[in-house]
Amino acid sequence: MSGSGSAELDAGPLALAQIPAPERLALGGSLSLRVEATADRGALKARAQAQLTDTRAAGLALGAGRLTARVDGRRLEGVEAVGKNLLL
Repeated sequence: MSGSGSAELDAGPLALAQIPAPERLALGGSLSLRVEATADRGALKARAQAQLTDTRAAGLALGAGRLTARVDGRRLEGVEAVGKNLLL
């Protein structure tokens, strides 16, 4: 492969209640997503970040959180989860 390029994506916020899930999960809150990617001669590098706000599930207030992942080629270089009450 040859060539290079880059792309960015911002999506959301998405209301978690709109995600098809069993009623007993009672999802609430919102999700936003940001992705940045570059390709150079077939080598891909990307960073994705999901931001959760006012998250609720099954009657539990889970709060806010963030999940960040980085990819270099075919390797997942790092995943970081940050949140006070949110388990990611």
